[in-house]
Amino acid sequence: MDYHYHEFCKLLLLVSGKGNYVVEGQRYRLQSGDAVLIGSGCVHRPEFEVGVPYERVILYISPEFLQRQSTPGCDLRECFSGQHGYVLRADEAQQKV
Repeated sequence: MDYHYHEFCKLLLLVSGKGNYVVEGQRYRLQSGDAVLIGSGCVHRPEFEVGVPYERVILYISPEFLQRQSTPGCDLRECFSGQHGYVLRADEAQQKV
């Protein structure tokens, strides 16, 4: 898939398999359980091997929804800003919960 971007935010959870995801020029090596948080307007693309199975769940979230659900002490749009990276990886104990 070519590089692209969206007007919405994307939350991708890699359920099984492995591959890479490139966000804003940074390549992330993904493993099962990783979450990728891509903000609106962020240039990105997945890199998975053809013929190698993987399972993922993708949620598309409007920035307006995130703004409405935010509180004065917690702006949910910041989760998708890349300020703290674009990939979250839970440790092994957290993945078993």
